[in-house]
Amino acid sequence: MKNNLLVLRLSNIFGFENGKKKKPSLVSLILHGLKKKEITFDNNYFLHKDFLPINLFCKYIEKLVIIETTGIINVGSGIPILVKEFVKKTINIKKIKIKIKLFDKFIDKSYCFDINKLTKITKIKVNKKDLNISFSKLKNRLK
Repeated sequence: MKNNLLVLRLSNIFGFENGKKKKPSLVSLILHGLKKKEITFDNNYFLHKDFLPINLFCKYIEKLVIIETTGIINVGSGIPILVKEFVKKTINIKKIKIKIKLFDKFIDKSYCFDINKLTKITKIKVNKKDLNISFSKLKNRLK
């Protein structure tokens, strides 16, 4: 089985969601905050993250499965985006109060995946325009 295994290291995959989870995603946090007209973030609000729209994630998975890829692969956009900017592009922040709860012993860091291997295998390249289109679609769904 060692040679036939595909391990995917996933970034922050986003899309409209409506289910309950054990640990809420960023979009879940935003959805709950929209209802209360207040969203509380932690230190992550000021960090860069690698965001990938669910539709592009599905395209990657489809290609990887079709060509029977094996190994360890980073799956993301490869584009670092501030969580703060993600929030601004997905909701109308004038109507929502944003609260930041900073923690002293916060461990998380900014990150962005190196997706050269993924791009080479799938021939799919994500750019900022793709992300902005997905941000706009999510914003329209959250209205």
